[in-house]
Amino acid sequence: MDESVFWFILIMLYLGIIAISIAGQWLLFEKARKPGWACLIPVYNIVVWFQIIGKPLWQLALLIVPFANIYVLITMITGLCKSFGKPGIGNYLLAIFFGLFYIPYLGFSSEVHYVGPAEDKDFQAQPVFQ
Repeated sequence: MDESVFWFILIMLYLGIIAISIAGQWLLFEKARKPGWACLIPVYNIVVWFQIIGKPLWQLALLIVPFANIYVLITMITGLCKSFGKPGIGNYLLAIFFGLFYIPYLGFSSEVHYVGPAEDKDFQAQPVFQ
């Protein structure tokens, strides 16, 4: 196989994964009644993600602090799972280690519904059965 064909296939595969990831995040934001296009805007997409999971915006500053950013990212991911009715260590590990595929799955799945901001202390998420 010619080297240029290999690189073309690799680039098309990469662009396909990016397109699926963006589409899944777009649908995920819309399920949470937020604008889907917000997933395309850097920093603003994190602000919207904080709103979806109910995390205070001051923690956005922690994303630039070494080691604290790892904690915030993990709590963002687990909060997203909880906010879409997918609590449990299995879902958390899938989202943390395979987020490139798991987060679009949450967006594309018709079985996954937004149950509310899980990180909000006043909110008590109830499982949604539909």
